[in-house]
Amino acid sequence: MVTSVFTPNEIFHALDAHPVTAEAVASFASGAQAEGAFISAAEGRGIPETYCSYHRILMGMAISGVLGKPRMLVSCSVACDANNLTFKALGRFWGVPHVYVDVPYDVSRDSALYVADELRELARVTEDAFSRKLDEGRLREVCACSERTMHELAATLPTRRGRYLANTMTIDMMEMLDLHLSLGLPECEALAREMQHDFLAASPYEGVNLVWAHVSPYFLESLGELVNTSQTSQIVASDMMFEHVSAGDAWFDASSPYEFMAERLVRSCFNGPATRRADCIEHLARETGADAVVLFCTGAASRRRVRRSSSAGSSRGQAGPCWYSMATPATVPTAWRARCPRGSRPSSRWSRSARKLRDMAAEQQKHNELFYACKYTPIELLAGFGAAPRIAEADVASFAYADALAHPNLCGYGKGLIERMMAADVHEAVLVTCCDVVRRVYDVLQASGRMDFLYLLDLPHRRGPAEIALFRRRLRALADAHSRHTVERSST
Repeated sequence: MVTSVFTPNEIFHALDAHPVTAEAVASFASGAQAEGAFISAAEGRGIPETYCSYHRILMGMAISGVLGKPRMLVSCSVACDANNLTFKALGRFWGVPHVYVDVPYDVSRDSALYVADELRELARVTEDAFSRKLDEGRLREVCACSERTMHELAATLPTRRGRYLANTMTIDMMEMLDLHLSLGLPECEALAREMQHDFLAASPYEGVNLVWAHVSPYFLESLGELVNTSQTSQIVASDMMFEHVSAGDAWFDASSPYEFMAERLVRSCFNGPATRRADCIEHLARETGADAVVLFCTGAASRRRVRRSSSAGSSRGQAGPCWYSMATPATVPTAWRARCPRGSRPSSRWSRSARKLRDMAAEQQKHNELFYACKYTPIELLAGFGAAPRIAEADVASFAYADALAHPNLCGYGKGLIERMMAADVHEAVLVTCCDVVRRVYDVLQASGRMDFLYLLDLPHRRGPAEIALFRRRLRALADAHSRHTVERSST
């Protein structure tokens, strides 16, 4: 089977199945300098050149027949949309089952329980694909091994401080891929233990220690020369390898295997707001005593920029003062017209009053306008609160705000949406997670602190009774949030 890099593999190990990570396959092709032919094969079949290079290589290998047909495909929404699109397309191409684990944006225990049910479904599909019965006791043993391994890996972080690791970008990347693929196997636990042993025996290091964010560009010799077994600078940790490092006590342990695996997905630093990734990177830097952080952006798959505001208030997106009236804007001029039939000439006092009421209604309508960008936005629900939903057209003249607040690799739609939402007439907005870009747009707007009301509605990527129930709860949460907002601004 072929899986995405952050998909939990404990179920497959418990069934003695052998998963292959898509990103690892693409990396090996790149290391063999064979990626060009596979990328050309994918683009020749209509895959856009702006698509993630890892996934273009994978699809090119499938299209050309180099990568054989697996029994099934498994992917999860962490950490990018490509995991959904690529695996869905390959499932149709090969005619094999594809299981997609949709991880809710909200980092909560409820989200972990939802993902746990998805993983139970994955287990059933895997049993059918391999004609084997999963032993739940064996699965708990594999998850217990994963739990010990993650503790061993976390324990290596302070050990790396001030020690010469003698590593390379290639080693760093391959360790990340291997450890995620083999998590739950005794060999993986032994590797983590051996790493700690090696680091404790390492010599002191006087060079610059770096935390690397995102993939290591091991294929770029010019960068590799700076950090590979270097006495001047070295990579001590990466968020790709330690994305599971969580703050606070765990909700579940290996005795509840599906919930345990689900929690790791939900608490991944690549899930939820970008500030969670910043928190993870900061934690790695403090634990390892790093001197600097390098955030490496490689294009289509890496359009996320972690930005921190120097103001704690603005970074949390504190809402400013606002006001609200329950009156519908159209009722005031309509009532005035009813009292002044056509042909009658109101007095000057009435004219002045009418102009004042019209101005008040226009001003109220401005504050009632709630901007949205996605067709999946529940505008009927918002209108029920007296809001006037208005589409945010991303057709703008320039990207002045977007270029200053977001990464230049962000797609044109995302930049245009940021630009429109930063306009002076926008005070309230609801965004829907129809793609990764909208999540990053939300991060930028939230960090700006200028919106009176800003809400991100997470859209399920699967269809079924569980997803309907989940989305119903999310709509209720949106309704409650907007209701609280309207009450607060009316009191103001």
